[in-house]
Amino acid sequence: MSGGSIGNVNLLNGNIDAVDVVDIGDYSILSAFFSKTSADPDWSTVDPNIGYAPKDADLDGSGFIDIADYIQISQNFSAVGEE
Repeated sequence: MSGGSIGNVNLLNGNIDAVDVVDIGDYSILSAFFSKTSADPDWSTVDPNIGYAPKDADLDGSGFIDIADYIQISQNFSAVGEE
């Protein structure tokens, strides 16, 4: 990736919707895509009703949405990011 610096940012794993806190919104997005895999044709397609693609909920980078991704959210639930 190329481009300029945006400063120092602390991103929280589990913060799917990028609102700077891991919360029920992130859980809802992950739940909507549970059991999706990178083999699914819509893996990278943004769902118009949710505003995110299944790959956005793959928090551990495994190529599928499963309990391991829920663990990432639960470990950081209610945590707030810092700049």
